[in-house]
Parts: sequence; structure tokens; C-alpha cells
Amino acid sequence: MNLKLRPLCRNGRKYWESIDVEQLVSVIIPIYKVEAYLKRCVDSVLAQTYTNLEVILVDDGSPDGCGAICDSYAEQDPRVRVIHKVNGGMSDARNAGLKIASGEYISFIDSDDWIDSGYIFSLVQKIEETNSDFVISGITYVYENLRTQKKAIPQSTDTVQLVSNSLMGYACNKLYRKVLLDKANILFKDMTLREDLFFNLTILARAPKLKYEIVNECGYYYIQRQSSSLHSRQEVPAETVCNFLEELKKLLEELDKHQYRSTEIYNYVAYTLLTDNILKNIYRNRKLNCSLRYVSKLFSSVSRSDLRLAYAYNWLFKTTWFTSKVRVHILYVLFWKIKIGKKNHEN
Repeated sequence: MNLKLRPLCRNGRKYWESIDVEQLVSVIIPIYKVEAYLKRCVDSVLAQTYTNLEVILVDDGSPDGCGAICDSYAEQDPRVRVIHKVNGGMSDARNAGLKIASGEYISFIDSDDWIDSGYIFSLVQKIEETNSDFVISGITYVYENLRTQKKAIPQSTDTVQLVSNSLMGYACNKLYRKVLLDKANILFKDMTLREDLFFNLTILARAPKLKYEIVNECGYYYIQRQSSSLHSRQEVPAETVCNFLEELKKLLEELDKHQYRSTEIYNYVAYTLLTDNILKNIYRNRKLNCSLRYVSKLFSSVSRSDLRLAYAYNWLFKTTWFTSKVRVHILYVLFWKIKIGKKNHEN
């Protein structure tokens, strides 16, 4: 056994922790048009105190200098492997990395994010101590004004709470046992919406005796760029939203078998998704009539049984009002449209 020591200080007391570093960790980084951020990301991975790494850089047909940067890292460090492929999107790039990964554990990192030096160590330590199938870390959000916000996870958090606080909606703050993914034949599904959430829920559905644990540290730095903010995202067609919800229903039928409170999960995901896409339309168009046309199309695409839940979840609209620049009268119209739809259904 090859043990590595890490100094820690908690409550004013210094001590050392040890961990077996024989287990290889494959770190998969999908890359597309992030030339300004890529070196910071890769450098943070190569500087990990846990050194037994396989770093897989997946150049997803990036048109800038990312491909050359990847190749230079491979020349400098034997732990780095590079895949150059035709652009196929985030899910396709991650799947390409998974297919060649040889590690005992899998970690995903987005190419504009970074991790602190003890991040991998803390995840491996937790997964080995608890013999878990995967572990979930807290996140530090980094905004363009350099303001940061930590999002830790209480140890008592259950699956529904993880979904409702968005931390099951990421693949990048977790460490997975590769054998778990291989046995259940789990890959990322090519979807326009919530690919990471669907991936994690698929794991829960296909592994009935799954065990996961929480790491309270927030060593993953998730950058919030203007180019990925609400008002600059592409509008998602109403039909796409509806199709995603239908796929989610099918998946959650499998979760029902394992008592994961799938109805609560569906309710939350459905109406955060609806809220998000309604607001994206409002930001893009800035016109009441145009936004209402989108809302009408969206709601006509979603089943009436689903629409009933909007009234119970109208707090999502209230929350969004406080965190956005949308005009108040638009949200009033949205709220009353849902309320009227509920009454019509009841009648």
C-alpha cells in the first residue's frame, strides 16, 4: 500500500491524514472554445496533491488554440492524454473520454473551471473510507466580479434535497467508481437540457444498492461567465422542453422501484425547467406579446396533469422575480396564466 500524508488543521489542532494513492483517477475535461481559461484549469489538475492521475483532455473540435494547448501538455506530462475529435457537444466529448479512461475512479471537470490542490485527495479519501459508489463535493461559485459563494452540502441531505439544491445537476463535483458506470452501461445522453442531471438520475435508477457520500469541502470552483448567463442562453423550443419531461418521466419510473421519491424529484425539475425557459424568452425578446406567445406554446406542449403542479410551485416565480430584471407586470401575467390554467383543468 502506498500511503500519502496530507497536513490538516481543524479547530486549531494540526494533524496528518493518510490515503492510499495506488488507485488511478481519470480526470476527463471536455474542451471547446475556452482558450482563455484552459491553462488555469489544467494547471490546477496537474498540481493536485493526489498525483496518481490520468488527465484526459478532449478537444471537441475547438476552432481556437485549445488543441495546440492540449498537445503541449501531453508533451510535458506523461499523465496527460489528448483526444482530438469532430465537435459533438459536451456529452459526446465526455463519453469519448469515458471510453478510453483506465482509472479506478472518474472525475469530470469543465474546462473553464478549476479545483484547489486537495480536491481529488478529499474525494478519494471519502470514497475509500466509506466504500461508496460515488461522492459529491460542495461547490464554490465564482462570478465575473471575483465574488465567490460557497455551496456546501449538509451530511443529512437526501436525494430529493440534492436535486432541489442543484447539486445532482452537475457531473463535475463528483467522483464515480468506473466499475459502477461500466456495469450499468451508463454514458451521457445527448440532450439539449439537463444532461448532467439525467446522467446522475440514470445512475440512481440502474444501481439499486447504490451508496453515495457527501464531502463538505468546496474545492471545485465553478465559474459563472456572462456568456453562459440566463439572458445570453439560446431559447429552448417548447417541444424540446416537453420531450425532456417525457424522458424524465420514463427514467423516474425506474427510480420508483428503489423508493427515491421520484414524484417530488419530477415536480421540482419540471417547474424549475419551465421557469428557466420562460425567463430566457423574456430576456431575449423584452416584449410582452412575444413572451406570452412562447408561454402559450410551452404550456400547450406540457400535459395538463403537469400544469396542475405549477400552482403549488408558484414560489419559483416569486423567487425568480427577486433575482432577475424582468418587469413585474410580465410575471403577474405568467402567474395568472398558470392559475387560470389550473382552474380550467379543475373545471
